[in-house]
Amino acid sequence: MHRRGFTLIEIVVVLFFMIMAAALAIPRFGAFQRSGQGRDAARNIAALVRETRELAIERQRPIAMEVNPTARSIELRYDDTLLPQVEMNSDTSGQIMTTGGGGMTPRPPLFFPEPLTAQIQVTDRTMNAGTSPNAFTFMPDGRAPDADILVIYAPDKALRVTVRQQATRVRIENADGTDLASAGVTR
Repeated sequence: MHRRGFTLIEIVVVLFFMIMAAALAIPRFGAFQRSGQGRDAARNIAALVRETRELAIERQRPIAMEVNPTARSIELRYDDTLLPQVEMNSDTSGQIMTTGGGGMTPRPPLFFPEPLTAQIQVTDRTMNAGTSPNAFTFMPDGRAPDADILVIYAPDKALRVTVRQQATRVRIENADGTDLASAGVTR
């Protein structure tokens, strides 16, 4: 007797194993996607740190980087606490204009996709006096306090963008301090 096709039991067993394999793979794919978003955000923040330092030197004004947790963004602003003579006005587009010849806000905010969050940890507050605890400021000579910007992409997973005083070296690493070569992040 020659059989053609498969029995109903065989099809149900194969479908069961396919569904189980998919059920195991889907959560891992979500974690992989969040990890990729975290690496992208860390790269963008590192580029923003370099750009902010260059803008502070070019415009000869202190520029603060501040995490806005409600907007899920990092915003740049002229640090009016360090230059009280700068008058800030808001135009109709919501961008900040200065009357001191500095032009518009240095750049639009950098937004994070959900579920990413960020926090700034400044180790030397003396150089950052008067600035929000979730911010640090680049001075007109390019100096900034030592700071770490944590990009949190899962409850127990984070990347750290490390900024050292002269900000000539910005490093991305795992929050536990290990280098990111293993995570595939290039500098």
